[in-house]
Amino acid sequence: MLIVGRPWNNWNRIMQIVPDWAFDSGRVTTMASHQELSEICQESYRRSDFEEANIEVVVKKNVFAFRGTDEPLDALRDLRIIPLWTKELGWCPAGFLRASKRLVNKVTSTCLEYGIDHQNIELTGHSLGGAVALIVGALLMRDEIKPFQIVTFGAPRCGRLKILDEVPVTQYRHGKDMVPLVPPLMRRHNKMLEYGKPGSSYIRDHYMINYVEMDKSPEHY
Repeated sequence: MLIVGRPWNNWNRIMQIVPDWAFDSGRVTTMASHQELSEICQESYRRSDFEEANIEVVVKKNVFAFRGTDEPLDALRDLRIIPLWTKELGWCPAGFLRASKRLVNKVTSTCLEYGIDHQNIELTGHSLGGAVALIVGALLMRDEIKPFQIVTFGAPRCGRLKILDEVPVTQYRHGKDMVPLVPPLMRRHNKMLEYGKPGSSYIRDHYMINYVEMDKSPEHY
């Protein structure tokens, strides 16, 4: 409903109600670059557009970025690695799967609410957020919605997820980052791209800033 008054007052009030990512969400013909996705992931540590299952999410046009935990040691402690079997996805960490089932509903409802083409959805995330991005993507495929692409940064293993074989998926590991190596008995969807000069700490190599600064030129993926 348009608010009667001076045009600039109307626009300012509309901008307070509607998030900026709701505009220009029409058909996307090219994928976001991996550099752009890493910067959106970093942004997810400063703000969020919605939260579900204690996971904060940033939405920019057709991109959904899932925030991870602040510290890799927290990620290891919070990682619920007991595997759970589903017919469509195979084995997944139970905690991630439960959270992703709630998040996939929020993703689809957000697309409907703001007119985002569900065939354009791009999913990304750092740390635990990367694992959630993969499982949400798998759940979308189960519902016959194919994500445009999925890109993860320092994400733990979350199962083979064969249902994603037709989706462009890229998983990055920086230096000695230890999070992509856990849980040790869980399979990974596909091969990681390992870049970045290893630092002196398995912990610091996991920080999101390293993934923003690392080389992600298109010829690498």
